[in-house]
Amino acid sequence: MISKLWITMPAEVAGLSALGEAVRGALLELHASKETVESVELCVTEAVNNAIERRRPSERGNRVEVQVSLEDDALRIVIGDRGDPPPAGPATLSFDPQDRASWPEGGMGLYLIHQLMSDVQYKSDPTCNVIHMSCSLKMP
Repeated sequence: MISKLWITMPAEVAGLSALGEAVRGALLELHASKETVESVELCVTEAVNNAIERRRPSERGNRVEVQVSLEDDALRIVIGDRGDPPPAGPATLSFDPQDRASWPEGGMGLYLIHQLMSDVQYKSDPTCNVIHMSCSLKMP
């Protein structure tokens, strides 16, 4: 049974599908619920997509590092990149769910991550950005 998954990938959108499949496969092997698999896959791909959007185009070899580990029943996810730092402040949205015209075109990823994960923390310095996420992985 996999207890840790490490992935280093180019900071390119083309790799998101394979990343999602790898995370999904690891969680299915752990017998995670369908809801947990879908939530974690969404959060990981959204966080990596944000890192890709912040990459510095002038730098070749931009990479994103993803670590997913299981500790007891807690799933811990760490995603690191060397792009521009994420915007400061809490991830909030203000829109009417019944009025599709009020839905934002972007910026929902961080909001979803905060809603689906039990703990989300960011750390940035001039050399790298790291997001730590965790949630409970209740085994059947």
